[in-house]
Amino acid sequence: MSLVELMVALSIGLVLIGGAISLYLEGRRNVRVSDALAEIQENAQFALAMMEPDISLANYWGVHNWASTIEKRARDAEPLTKFVSVGNDCAPSWSIDVDAPIEGANDADPGWACLSAVDHKAGTDILVVRHAGEDAIAAADLEPGKIYVRTDQSPRGILFVDNEPGGFGTQAENHVLDTRAYYIRPWTFMRPDGTKDGIPCLRRLVLSDGGDDPRINDDEVMSGVEDLQVQFGVDTDGIAGTSDGSVNMYVDPDNPVLAEVGVQVRAVRLWLLVRASTLEVDYRDEANYRYANLDYTVDGRAGMPQGYRRLLITQTVTLRNL
Repeated sequence: MSLVELMVALSIGLVLIGGAISLYLEGRRNVRVSDALAEIQENAQFALAMMEPDISLANYWGVHNWASTIEKRARDAEPLTKFVSVGNDCAPSWSIDVDAPIEGANDADPGWACLSAVDHKAGTDILVVRHAGEDAIAAADLEPGKIYVRTDQSPRGILFVDNEPGGFGTQAENHVLDTRAYYIRPWTFMRPDGTKDGIPCLRRLVLSDGGDDPRINDDEVMSGVEDLQVQFGVDTDGIAGTSDGSVNMYVDPDNPVLAEVGVQVRAVRLWLLVRASTLEVDYRDEANYRYANLDYTVDGRAGMPQGYRRLLITQTVTLRNL
């Protein structure tokens, strides 16, 4: 073989090897992109699967859905928290305010004792849901340190801990009181040196068993959720006394119309912006995100770094018990 033939063979080999390497790298990139898209879709679906049934149960109190008949609630003359301490409660009697089965905060820190301002991601909403647990609980299965609601068809109800109260009809049921607040924290894990990883996550404050007394715990729902936005679908026909039970408009949680007499919240519309966990150095998110009352690009919004793939998902949940 002559030197010329050898050089030609080497050149052809290099071209073939370069092509193979290029195909290999492109294949790896496609796999990474597919994995990232699958990850954010799965995370978004999981987060919605956690929130949707919780929201749909708002104002469910077991046998009936008349919060105003429940004794020892926050707005009663003698709330349960006058006798039972709720550890880390967000505000006085916040955990038992059953008269507000659905409420929220719009893009602002609510100033709760249970949530520090630095742990609430600026510009994201908070959603609060209150209701009874789905399953009735027998007197023998009541656990200390939990708040329950007992209701019958009269309709009567009462909040209690430990011992089942008497004076109820034969159809009365006990249910756990569920109070939860969903919010976005700007970090997921804290490293041993005290620094935070900067990966936002969806979390929820939960009224839970605190041992001897109930308390508010802070649980992670899903890492990688960058934004939560909420709007309430309201029926405003009740202002004129002719409510038809249908949604007339969607408003932010701080809209004054929610405080007007006769207005009822009939649905909750959610938006979750979820990002991949892996940074792609050669990727640039150039999408223009329009949802709720927001309109922005990643380059123009603080706290949203480039190089991450994102998915915006929305869901409207009808409230069955309002």
